[in-house]
Amino acid sequence: MTKIIGAIMVTAATTSLGVMSVRQLKRRVRSLRSLVGALDIMRSEICTRLTPMPELLELLAAQTEEPANIFFANCLIRQRSMRGRPFAELWRSALESTEELELKEYELEPLLELGPALGRYDTDRQGEAILAAKKRLEAFLQKAESERDRESRTRAMLGVAAGVMITIILI
Repeated sequence: MTKIIGAIMVTAATTSLGVMSVRQLKRRVRSLRSLVGALDIMRSEICTRLTPMPELLELLAAQTEEPANIFFANCLIRQRSMRGRPFAELWRSALESTEELELKEYELEPLLELGPALGRYDTDRQGEAILAAKKRLEAFLQKAESERDRESRTRAMLGVAAGVMITIILI
């Protein structure tokens, strides 16, 4: 009886690891999608409405999807608390501390490069920088969606298979 309970527990644990891996893929896709949408709003607000940065950050924190809204809320908090510091510094700080984004380092690069351009150049150059970052994030989004579609079942089944294999070895 103890062996059966142990086997069930091992299989459940490895299955949950597989499921958690699938969820991580889905969260990464959701993060990239929310950031791409946020950059669209940002570009529109900067280039057409000439929205000041504090107002823009409030708007993005309120109107974008999660987890992008958390990132922009962090930017806003830092802007209020880090007065006198360059915007690029608070942008980087917010990016590094927003763990909810769950992006890989190379996926954060376009956003890290965007920070120094925001609020520093004329609206056309800011718009170009936003558009460049958006295009790179869209490429990462396509890659992440492909990876999610290709690997979701594999990762979930790998968790189950690993549990069954460990159970067979132990019994």
